[in-house]
Amino acid sequence: MTEQNSTLIHYGIPGQKWGERNYQYEDGSLTPEGLRRYRHLTNKIDKYHNKLNKRLRKQSKLYEKHYSGDMSLEEMDKKDRKLQKKIIKAIAKISKYERKLMSEIDVESLDAYNDFIIQNSLEKVKLK
Repeated sequence: MTEQNSTLIHYGIPGQKWGERNYQYEDGSLTPEGLRRYRHLTNKIDKYHNKLNKRLRKQSKLYEKHYSGDMSLEEMDKKDRKLQKKIIKAIAKISKYERKLMSEIDVESLDAYNDFIIQNSLEKVKLK
């Protein structure tokens, strides 16, 4: 009779000490590496929000052209279908990156997440 080996072995991250966190401190605040990582995700979210807003403005102008008589209904429908596909893709990307961001941050540290979002948006305002 053979005996099965049912041992679970986990080696962790090489060089990392036991209980040490890469992206968040114990209180939930973000480490410098965590700030870089999450800023990357929020930049992607911002990028797709900008694309979405641009496409929605374009769609609004398309409707204005149709209602002013500069464009036929068929022409507007054709262009509108293309825009709708792009809008849906942008919304899907935003949702994907927001889910990823929320899944990587501990639920208990939502205050740290909110602080990060506020800090990140304030830095963008200062840059502009």
